[in-house]
Amino acid sequence: MSKLNFKALRVLLCTKTRGNPFLFISSLRTLCVTGFLLPTLCFSQSYPFDLPNTVTATLNVETNLQEAFRNPLLGYNIFGFNSSTDKDFINTFNPNTIRFPHGLFANWYDWRQDKSRVFGTETFDYIFRKQETRTTEIDELHAINIFDTNNMKVGIDGLAQLNSDKKAANQGQGYNVVWTFNMSADGTNFNNGSPETVARYDDLIARGFEVKDIELGNECFYPGQRSSIIPNATEYIARAKSMSQALKARDPNIQVSIPLLRRGSWVNPDWNDDVTQDLTYFDAVTVHTYIGSDPDNAANTDDAFSTALTARKSLETSTDAFVRIYTGNKPIWLTEWGVKSGGPNAVSALGMADCYLFMSENQNIYQRANWFSVNGKLNSFVTFEDYVVNGNTRSRIKYPLEKTVYGATHEILRSVFENSMLLESSMNTTILEDDVKAVSARVVTKNGKTTVFVINLTNKSVPFTLKMDGTTYNGAFMHKAMQFDNVAQERNLPINEDPQTLIKDGSGAITLPPLSINTIALNGSIINNPVTSIPGILEVENYNYGGQGVGYSDSDSQDKLGAGRPGDGVDIGLDNGGKFIGYTAAGEWLKYTINVQQAGDYDFKFVYASGKSGGGTIGAKINESVIFTGHNLPQTAGWGDFQTDTSLNSVTLAQGFQTLLVNIEGTSFNLDKINIVSASNQNPYHGIVNVPGIIEAENYDVGGEGISFHDLTLGNTGGTYRTDDVDVQSNANGYNVGWIDTGEWLEYTINVPDTGAYNFEFTYAANSDTAKIGASFPDENLPLFTNYSLEQTAGWTDYKTATKYGLNLTAGIHVLRFNIDGGGFNLDKIRVFKPYGSKISANKNLLTVTKETLTETKIELIAYPNPSRTGLFNLSTPSVWHVYNVFGVRVLEGEGNEVDLSKFSTGLYFLKSKHTTKKLIFK
Repeated sequence: MSKLNFKALRVLLCTKTRGNPFLFISSLRTLCVTGFLLPTLCFSQSYPFDLPNTVTATLNVETNLQEAFRNPLLGYNIFGFNSSTDKDFINTFNPNTIRFPHGLFANWYDWRQDKSRVFGTETFDYIFRKQETRTTEIDELHAINIFDTNNMKVGIDGLAQLNSDKKAANQGQGYNVVWTFNMSADGTNFNNGSPETVARYDDLIARGFEVKDIELGNECFYPGQRSSIIPNATEYIARAKSMSQALKARDPNIQVSIPLLRRGSWVNPDWNDDVTQDLTYFDAVTVHTYIGSDPDNAANTDDAFSTALTARKSLETSTDAFVRIYTGNKPIWLTEWGVKSGGPNAVSALGMADCYLFMSENQNIYQRANWFSVNGKLNSFVTFEDYVVNGNTRSRIKYPLEKTVYGATHEILRSVFENSMLLESSMNTTILEDDVKAVSARVVTKNGKTTVFVINLTNKSVPFTLKMDGTTYNGAFMHKAMQFDNVAQERNLPINEDPQTLIKDGSGAITLPPLSINTIALNGSIINNPVTSIPGILEVENYNYGGQGVGYSDSDSQDKLGAGRPGDGVDIGLDNGGKFIGYTAAGEWLKYTINVQQAGDYDFKFVYASGKSGGGTIGAKINESVIFTGHNLPQTAGWGDFQTDTSLNSVTLAQGFQTLLVNIEGTSFNLDKINIVSASNQNPYHGIVNVPGIIEAENYDVGGEGISFHDLTLGNTGGTYRTDDVDVQSNANGYNVGWIDTGEWLEYTINVPDTGAYNFEFTYAANSDTAKIGASFPDENLPLFTNYSLEQTAGWTDYKTATKYGLNLTAGIHVLRFNIDGGGFNLDKIRVFKPYGSKISANKNLLTVTKETLTETKIELIAYPNPSRTGLFNLSTPSVWHVYNVFGVRVLEGEGNEVDLSKFSTGLYFLKSKHTTKKLIFK
């Protein structure tokens, strides 16, 4: 079609729209988007900001300032959990965080029937502006009645199945869910303890869900979303306090939120003031923010592209700047939010991405965010199509699935940020409006890789400079981008197609395409400094990367001991079962990246050796501030006589990622490790465990995170028995510790009556082949064993036993730590017993061990593991033994408690000793 001139266009549109200016604008926008008009005439495709001729951007990254990304910020609202199509759809998007139920219908959810219905009366009176009584009808009453009459299920059974499947495939970890609770279900007696709320919580736990975050109603600031049971703020507050108290009695770690308005309301202008007069009954506030088109306000159809491109400003204004004046430091849950200026187009996608960056920069404020929505028409991740039923046009999701730019943008964001570590950075570039930068970026590390995520909000190509700790990055990189031709461009892609295209794979200059979402993957792990969690053991050889003057300072460039990093001058040797730093000289230093789990006072325990008279002195700084100086490490019996100095106590550390600089203030000593532990007291949970005896896994010591245990996730996922962060659940025999991850540990105070050999029998269930466990006496710097494999069982409830034999324990009271060297199992208990050849007797006060030599015929020889996948077998009693194949040919002989068939073919063998004959199965 030929292009129209403006005069003809004006006549045509005025004729078609009968002079209506709104229809005129709408029709003009339609012609622009469909390409029938010249771009110069299409104001809806014009870039909304005046820019300088050249826009540049420089990102300055501080690699030692790191923060874990908060995964719940990548959540979204999704619905439909019942049919196989629903479940396939959800599994395709595999959400890490969801909300159930969501929207207005959550206020009318009957959990016992899994449907929406009216609670109270259909109409009711409420107090308008604290001045007069008005009558309102429940919002969406017609739809609620249809759902009720037709018994339409919301989908808790389907969600429970999806959650169960996810736990089975994810080492016991299901969905992170924010649950929206009905505020009317408990009736008008606000002193009744909220029995329906408690019953619903118990039902969710029984279904296998994690229940940690609960919204107390959806948008109850609107009268139509309340009820005749809670018609006003006064009744809402009374019920919210009752529910909060009842839920926290079940689990003190539960977090509850209340809904706040993000702007003024002519109906309820005092809602925010009223519900926040008392700040003690809630932990967070829920805010619903829609930037651009607003589904809560039909009159607000702001399609201005400038609105989307400056979306982070609107997000800050409507949440942090507005809501936090009522609540102080309470975190914000964005359980509904979206950006839509014109549709699922370029500016909406760019604004969406920039809001995620804004939230990542303010994780102390934003605790979770659920995009609205994945499979609803508003801000949908997928394409819809029209179809006709009985002459009526309706919409449905298009199959095969196609993703909109919303879905594509979220896919890119999730691939970069989920489970990542954020690095602190600052951007120098042009300002669009009100401190909104033309280019925004974050740098993350994940899985040994470093990636720069960059958004170019301008319609210009932008030269981009990356500086790491002040040095311009000139290495290799792979640059990919999703870019748009103009601000109004919409794009749909097949569900499995990569939304980004390759821009450059090489080195040199980096240029951001106009209107683009970019990922720049850097070559190598150039800034992935080792991170030590505190409390924990700082292995001194794990100093920061960067070389002389950056990660360390050494008096010469030679590694005199030869066991260090190639090219570095730090003197690292081998002794004391690991690596140590030696040839220390005054003025040398090493930097470490530490992550302090909880602010507080800590004791520093130095494992060192010094053959010099007077020993040496050591000091330390945190982020260049001195935390101690002049600490003496006394002389030991020699350079190989490693001892533990425990005299440096109560050093105050702040929470979070920090740079620890260790100063060598006076020579000379060899330094192996620094054990940094909380100065708080640690005590047995149910008394000291006497061994031989049984250690129940759930009865780990009292003390808290980093003191008596280390758990990688907040809250007790199992929701039972104890209220700290260790994940305890019920089983057929009592309780077990579950959701076990690599790197976690548990400590128990035990009493060993007699020095000697002991066996450890683990009762466990493992749904994977990754389960490994170790043990040590951490306060004594004494390892017992590491990486003991627990073979896979038939499932999470199929408990088996595995025994680690022949561990030497000294008499006395010890703190015993079990280290998780490989996750993916449930731990029920550990039975500690003497090897065969000793007899256990007991009185009513104390288990004691009496050594008693048995006759040879009574000794039982056990070979384990059996079958063995590696060909390695351990024997419960050291013996002289011979191994024969199935043809009776002797293939191996030896003495001791280990048999190694790894060099032989798999199959059946027979082990003979003077005690017994055993079958050995090498798989």
